[in-house]
Amino acid sequence: MGSLTSEEELEVIGEVSKDAILYVNGVRKVLPDGLAHLTLLEYLRDIGLTGTKLGCGEGGCGACTVMVSYLDPNSKKCVHQAMNACLAPLYSVEGMQVITVEGLGNRKFGLHPVQETLARNHGSQCGFCTPGFIMSMYALLRSSKTPPTEEQIEESLAGNLCRCTGYRPILDAFRVFSKTNDLLYTNNSVSVSSLKDGDFVCPSTGKPCSCGSKTVQKDNICHDYKPVSYNEIDGSSYTNKEIIFPPQLLMRKPSYLSLNGSNGIKWHRPLELKHVLDLKSRFPDAKLVVGNTEVGIETRLKKIHYPIFVSVTHVPELNTLSFNDNGIEIGAAVRLSELQKFLKKAVNERSSHETSSCKAIIEQIKWFAGTQIRNVASVGGNICTASPISDLNPLWMASKAKFKIVDCNGNFRTTLAENFFLGYRKIDLGENEILYSVLLPWTKRFEYVKEFKQAHRREDDIALVNAGIRVFLEVKDQKWIVSDACVVYGGVAPVSLLTLKTKEYLIGKPWNKEMVENAMEIMKQEVVISEDAPGGMVEFRKSLILSFFFKFFLWVSHQMNGQDFFKESIPESHLSAIDSFNRPSVMGSQDYEITKQGTSVGSPEVHMSARLQVTGEAEYTDDTPMPPGGLHAAMILSKKPHARLLSIDDSGARSSPGFAGIFFAKDIPGDNATGPVVEDEQVFASDIVTCVGQVIGVVVADTHENAKLAARKVVIEYEVLPPILSIKDAVKSKSFFSNSNRVLSKGDVDLCLQSNSNQCDKIIEGEVHIGGQEHFYLEPQCSFVWTMDGGNEVHMISSTQAPQKHQKYVSHVLGLPMSKVVCKVKRIGGGFGGKETRSALFAAVCAVPAYILNRPVKLTLDRDIDMMVTGQRHSFLGKYKVGFTNEGKVVGLDLEIYNNGGNSLDLSLAILERAMYHSENVYEIPNMRVRGSVCFTNYPSNTAFRGFGGPQGMLITENWIQRIAMEVKRTPEEIREMNFLGNGSILHYGQQIQDCTLQRLWDELKKSCNFLKVRSEVDDFNLNNRWKKRGIAMVPTKFGISFTTKFMNQAGALVQLYTDGTVLVTHGGVEMGQGLHTKVAQIAASAFEIPLSSVFISETSTDKVPNASPTAASASSDMYGAAVLDACNQIKSRMEPIAFKKQHNSFQELVLACYFERIDLSAHGFHIVPDIGFDWSTGKGHPFRYFTYGAAFAEVEIDTLTGDFHTRAADVILDLGFSINPAIDVGQIEGAFVQGMGWVALEELKWGDEAHKWIQPGFLFTSGPGNYKIPSVNDVPFKFKDAPNDKAIHSSKAVGEPPFFLASSVFFAIKDAIISARCESGFHGWFPLDNPATPERIRMACADEFTAPFAKSDFRPKLSTLKVVVVIYSNTDVGINVMEGEEICKCMNVVAMVMVGVGICIHREVVEMVMVEEETCRHKEEMVMVMKEEEICRHKEEVEMVMVEEETCRHKEEVVMVMEEEEICRYMEEVGMVMVEEETCRHKEEVGMVMVGEESCRYKEEVVMVMVEVEICKCMEVVEMVMEEVETYKHMEVEEMVMVEVETCIHKEVVEMLREEVETYKHMEVEEMVMVEVGTCIHKEVVEMVMEEVETYKHMEVEEMVMVEVETCIHKEVVEMVREVVEMVEEMVMVEVGTCIHKEVVEMVMEEVETYKHMEVEEMVMVEVETCIHKEVVEMATEEVEICRYKGEAGMVMVVVEICRHKEVAAMVKVVVETYRYMKDEEICEDKVDGAMCASPVLVGICKHKKKRNMDAPNAIHSSKAVGEPPFFLASSVFFAIKDAIISARSETGFHHFMGGFLLIILQL
Repeated sequence: MGSLTSEEELEVIGEVSKDAILYVNGVRKVLPDGLAHLTLLEYLRDIGLTGTKLGCGEGGCGACTVMVSYLDPNSKKCVHQAMNACLAPLYSVEGMQVITVEGLGNRKFGLHPVQETLARNHGSQCGFCTPGFIMSMYALLRSSKTPPTEEQIEESLAGNLCRCTGYRPILDAFRVFSKTNDLLYTNNSVSVSSLKDGDFVCPSTGKPCSCGSKTVQKDNICHDYKPVSYNEIDGSSYTNKEIIFPPQLLMRKPSYLSLNGSNGIKWHRPLELKHVLDLKSRFPDAKLVVGNTEVGIETRLKKIHYPIFVSVTHVPELNTLSFNDNGIEIGAAVRLSELQKFLKKAVNERSSHETSSCKAIIEQIKWFAGTQIRNVASVGGNICTASPISDLNPLWMASKAKFKIVDCNGNFRTTLAENFFLGYRKIDLGENEILYSVLLPWTKRFEYVKEFKQAHRREDDIALVNAGIRVFLEVKDQKWIVSDACVVYGGVAPVSLLTLKTKEYLIGKPWNKEMVENAMEIMKQEVVISEDAPGGMVEFRKSLILSFFFKFFLWVSHQMNGQDFFKESIPESHLSAIDSFNRPSVMGSQDYEITKQGTSVGSPEVHMSARLQVTGEAEYTDDTPMPPGGLHAAMILSKKPHARLLSIDDSGARSSPGFAGIFFAKDIPGDNATGPVVEDEQVFASDIVTCVGQVIGVVVADTHENAKLAARKVVIEYEVLPPILSIKDAVKSKSFFSNSNRVLSKGDVDLCLQSNSNQCDKIIEGEVHIGGQEHFYLEPQCSFVWTMDGGNEVHMISSTQAPQKHQKYVSHVLGLPMSKVVCKVKRIGGGFGGKETRSALFAAVCAVPAYILNRPVKLTLDRDIDMMVTGQRHSFLGKYKVGFTNEGKVVGLDLEIYNNGGNSLDLSLAILERAMYHSENVYEIPNMRVRGSVCFTNYPSNTAFRGFGGPQGMLITENWIQRIAMEVKRTPEEIREMNFLGNGSILHYGQQIQDCTLQRLWDELKKSCNFLKVRSEVDDFNLNNRWKKRGIAMVPTKFGISFTTKFMNQAGALVQLYTDGTVLVTHGGVEMGQGLHTKVAQIAASAFEIPLSSVFISETSTDKVPNASPTAASASSDMYGAAVLDACNQIKSRMEPIAFKKQHNSFQELVLACYFERIDLSAHGFHIVPDIGFDWSTGKGHPFRYFTYGAAFAEVEIDTLTGDFHTRAADVILDLGFSINPAIDVGQIEGAFVQGMGWVALEELKWGDEAHKWIQPGFLFTSGPGNYKIPSVNDVPFKFKDAPNDKAIHSSKAVGEPPFFLASSVFFAIKDAIISARCESGFHGWFPLDNPATPERIRMACADEFTAPFAKSDFRPKLSTLKVVVVIYSNTDVGINVMEGEEICKCMNVVAMVMVGVGICIHREVVEMVMVEEETCRHKEEMVMVMKEEEICRHKEEVEMVMVEEETCRHKEEVVMVMEEEEICRYMEEVGMVMVEEETCRHKEEVGMVMVGEESCRYKEEVVMVMVEVEICKCMEVVEMVMEEVETYKHMEVEEMVMVEVETCIHKEVVEMLREEVETYKHMEVEEMVMVEVGTCIHKEVVEMVMEEVETYKHMEVEEMVMVEVETCIHKEVVEMVREVVEMVEEMVMVEVGTCIHKEVVEMVMEEVETYKHMEVEEMVMVEVETCIHKEVVEMATEEVEICRYKGEAGMVMVVVEICRHKEVAAMVKVVVETYRYMKDEEICEDKVDGAMCASPVLVGICKHKKKRNMDAPNAIHSSKAVGEPPFFLASSVFFAIKDAIISARSETGFHHFMGGFLLIILQL
């Protein structure tokens, strides 16, 4: 233990504890010293309690929730509270009891009622968040003296996030605990027999259901099926088996703690104020903590190191709560939840007018974080953090609160709250002072205090802008005058801003509208938010300042209504603006039929893992115990969006504690290039990084924290290159992935959309911007890799949707065959597409150190890293042109769509294709053309997400549908319905619509939601309310089911029957919460007509079912269900003869009988999706097996003054055929709908780009739940209908993705409400609204007098990754600037010439950046100064230079360089080149801009092309003028040499003139030599002139040779001339990689090539990647090379991917490869009879060529026979040979008889 070091300290501090004690689930734990750095979560998981999950590490998701119990010293009662274990320091819970989910119940000994009800009510899908919800509810029950209300239940869950369920089943499950005296919910009394006729127990909730009786259809069953309750939870009996508070803790007195941790951390827990002050005097920088909610984030996420912590939780003086006649005193250490309870008590006990400030604080705390945070966060901590967006600090200031401060000597002072905050996170506290308490005065009569807050999400969210406003009114001269006032805003300045000028104006003014208007004018001037202020949303935040004050005026006026002399009446239509938000309890209903087939299919069964998940027993990847010697990995990531790696210093990492290894690209055993479709992504970046977060290397250490610490110590030096950070940037620069352009069309679009066309009455054009979305699966990416059999095999457990991709990536990177790599997946905690391809990269990263070190390695990503590097849903840009009739009938559509692929292709092309397929949604469009492209940008590669591009395509469609409605003045629903497609419609990609149920669903939905009535009610509401508006919308969907890549539509399964009658099913799909395993098990159970409990699915494993497609595209239930059914039918057909005898009484007996009859009880099932396929060359095909149709209705209400909104109702109807499991499908619908709501209305990604200058370029700001807000506890009523479908397994339909888009009904309902608001302000035209419809976008679209000063009515808030970046670059690799107009970078001494290269303008040793749009050069991280005209743009203290190959000119990929005779461009000291040719030949990626005079030459729209003697430039006089101006370059040996930059166009005469003046260039061994660089086109005359002077080239073994670099463009005459001049190399040109080699060259090379000593092959020609070899070369190589062994593999000619380009060569190589594949020299087993090769190598000594094999074995597989045991007895031949020798020996001695066995032989010898 950390005892004190001296007796003096002991006297000051008091008694020190000998043991630190903690009880965990009733078990006493002694906490050793040295763990002060650990959190409670880390400790719990280390001791094996893995039910408590790490979801985010910042207290934002609730997955780590536990209950903490302690004895309150004041009340002497036990307190039970939920808290976040991820933030709680381990020693902060010393002396307490911690209850985890494992302490409630388990499967072996029974579940706790809280666990049981959640499991049975389908409240757990992926299950990762489930323990957190369980513990939040449990803590509420333990802390409540009476059953909690439904409102309290919902409030207690506000700090827990779920991404799967949509929350409704969770709330339904826990609602039972709010019931009292209701026998239906207690004592297991809910049963079918106890219900009255017609009553029904809902299969989803398990409770009596009022939504009507359900029809149960029977199919192939011999007994009646009746739905029964499986929610028999006694809501009043949860205390029957609780872990009591340990009596030992009741008797134990708290003691002073002084404990240590790693990295020099010291933890103190004093018991008295004097101890605190003493510690503060000795350690002025010590951090005082209570809940650690802020400091924990600083240390974990911001990497701030605090060595000394002082916990003040046990100091009585700081935990004071009392009130007197002056007000309330609140101790600095008082928790917010305690304060809230105390203030409610004060409100009840004091006069109403005294507690106005108390009520404001109570209301603000309600929206302050979640319950878990409020339970531990302290008042003083919140104040002293001094956050500019603190919710409470504006209220302290407005309420005239005073802060009491004490110094180390015990001296007290007080200061007003308004004077306490000095600057950004700076407060009026000295080093020797601490905050003691807060003094909150009572308010006076007619003194009003009101709170305001606007955030992205109402619950558990930080404020965008908040306010505390107070006014005190008095009557003077029969007028109500402002006697005192205080207006404080948060979120608009570095501190909570007190508006002094506004206050000065208000005092003495009458309370009326004129006062409000004048005050707001002053506010506009007083509250200044700069355009690049952190947080952005400047216009929105400015408007909120006025909106809040206007709301305050309305609220105070309403409070004063009825007072004498108060004449300021408020119109009734304005009153809704001041109504506080009170959401009623969520009410959900599900309406569906149960159609049961067999014993299980169609039944609403509970998720098979539910009971494991609610008890915390379900294991996820990170829960896998680490074996001895296991290591943790942390990645080394790029911090630049686009840069070249100059150097990497890993010395700091190597000396870091616990370090075990560090690995980079050079350490990869196999191939560094990976990718799911195209291998365009490196595992470890080797040269250039193309996004922030790209993996550069990996560090492994003994702990996760040590690995991260070591990774942070790696120092990387970059050369910054220009990035592309938006779609429009990419489009303008033509930055697209190769071969990613797609076109679909039907009809004649051009003719239809002509201006004089008679087909269209109107034509509209516009753009739709669609934001991305983070997957936010609760379980972060995780892989655990280990080797087996000495490293011969690699096994892994991964959180992935695609185990086969993990297997493939790892085998590829390690250089192993896939057969030696196994990937297993038990379950994953959510995926949604984010774990389909991106997870494989991290498995490969993890596998490298595991394989090299031969030790287990686990890589788990922190939430912020996961969100930053794994990619998101693609943002899209859609440009449409639509023609339609006056009635609204669509006749033509021309659409361009672009998606943001990021820095690698990944699945972006397939996502774009699906968006194009769905770009008509459900509408008949006679003439249609869709063009799409995938943009390359410098962001992490975006990837699959639920819907896979379909929702983006449909959302673009619905935007222009609504615009048509506004144009023709009809409702969008009318336009939608009149354009519906139907059976027989031909889609724009050629597929015909069949079995369309759309119109029926639409009609049912209109009836179900009572659309016309609600429309009328909404219109009435909007007419009577000015500042709150409602809107409604109905939206349809059609989602195609199948992988759009044909070969992926296959599935395998393995079904095994055991003799006890149980079934083990293994299939290729992954369980990620969607109930796949449950549905597949139901199919197997019904197939065998056995109970579901007899079927088990263990895990998904690549060694059981190979080559499985990813679990995605909503097709898994269809495919794997069909594969399992196929396997079951195979087994059943084998069992049928035995079953026909009917000699069994049970399935177990039947299985046993079959086993005795030697019937195979195992089968592999397989399924391919039939009748699909698409040909992009024709743009026609049948990509989808069928479509799932649906429609949704939504009603919303918005606050036009703040942009706040809530969904009042939602009604969803979906055609799912005959559901395999309706309860699971309901969960999928609700979960998808709520997730879709997040996409369209809440979740906004913010990247560092031109639209968000306050974020570092390329960085993700919204990298955790603190800044990225997914929907929280919030749900709506649902309707669930059915329609038949006979094309899928058991006539069910896919459900995972189709409902997602239906959430757009919320988006369009919001827009409908905004339209009503805009009409009141006089704006009646169409307006854009991008998703997500955040409060900012809603508020700014509701244009009114409060937004007018800051933005126009068509203001469009910026979206990340979509808007134009100021500087546009033409290509990511070349990075050449396109400069427009006069916005040109001015070089200092060069007239009429601009030098362009790598996106930067260079002159001598000075870098001058291209400045476009105000010539601003910005780079936040390096503090770039903006210099104009001839000034220099510098990074920090250094001049940013272009570093080119050791101060040279450009890498081959970036710079086009021509070195000609004496005008040779050196790689060492200078850049220079002369370009010759009448028309420069250039790849468009490499062409830059040449500015001559003020004229520019351009190639097409983007690329600058210089044309000699054609059109624009190149008068000889201009060139001569340039040459005269340029001075001599003194640092080169050539003194009179003119350096002309890339792409400069030189006249022929100039070249001749230069050649005469320039002397020999001595830098190279070749004196007069022509080197022709990349891509250069040389004129014949120049080559002739040069070739006369060319002499021997000494650098190569071939002495006389001209080297022509990659992709050189040579005139035919030049080649012929070169071949004539060169003597020793006869008629041959040696060309580098990528060219054709003549036969003679190969002969010459092969004569000189020596033996490759590092390989087993002695004579072998190594053929490099992408080399193209002539046929003769291959023939020659194959004749001379006998057996090629590559890394130990026998007899294979290794041809790298894409080596041979010529068809004939490829065919020949293939034959050679097949001949030598997998054969070993001298070990070939060849049958002379049939000439066949063995399928695999055989062991030497078993089978020789001269031996014959027995071919007469008709019963054996492939005519082979068993070999394991038979040879054993043949060893007896040795025995009998010995005996024969003994007989001979005995006969010579006269013994002719022999008896006995082996023992007698020994004796007789």
